[in-house]
Amino acid sequence: MIQQLLVFLAVTTAYTVAYVPSFLPEHLAEYSHSVVDDSTKATCDTTMLNQCTLAFYNQFAPGPVPFSNETVFQMALQQYLNVQGVDGWANIKTWMNTLVTCVGGQQAYFNCYNWTGLMTAWNINDLTAKQWNVRFLSLDYDCGPGYPVLIQNFYCIQGVAMHEGPVIQQCVANFTAAQTNQPSMTCQNIVNYLTCVEYPYITHCGPAAGGLVCHGERIAYYVYNPECASQAQLHCQGAPGKK
Repeated sequence: MIQQLLVFLAVTTAYTVAYVPSFLPEHLAEYSHSVVDDSTKATCDTTMLNQCTLAFYNQFAPGPVPFSNETVFQMALQQYLNVQGVDGWANIKTWMNTLVTCVGGQQAYFNCYNWTGLMTAWNINDLTAKQWNVRFLSLDYDCGPGYPVLIQNFYCIQGVAMHEGPVIQQCVANFTAAQTNQPSMTCQNIVNYLTCVEYPYITHCGPAAGGLVCHGERIAYYVYNPECASQAQLHCQGAPGKK
């Protein structure tokens, strides 16, 4: 558990540089439920999935898609935004639209990048598949309903993430301690974490930006802890396009 948390903190630090959502999967992995629900295995054309994902990935880095290591893609995305800044999101939005069309539309996109299907399609374990699932759900949101707020508040969000790092890390520490002391209260611990991490963004950037960041976190909880969705849904009320 401790090693996973150390990895998470490293990813959090990387996240602060360029706003690469979402930034918390590693500390959720310990508490993830990995039961595969066959009802989520919707149809996806694996050939098209692989071709379209490769074309998208190659916008950021050459070579084959690192299926077994999502962090490689995260780093490539981060490096792109380090160079391009907020203007890079316009290209990412265009590339995401192309990706969605390539795999067969929005529903096919959700079907294809569901973690249960990715385990088989890419021959990867459940935790890696969930990382990819969270990544593509986050990109879909940030290039969709979250896009205007992201563009308007990019540098404010970036600044908060950099300057309020100790506050955000304390939220992580509180979550970890709560899980250690009260492991049966995961959903409440998640709710407390969402409230904690959203606060500095609301304070400095406003409720819409706070909601955007909070929803980026919430996406991961929907994947890693679906049993907590009903409670988590009550939070991040300022998230653009979400209730």
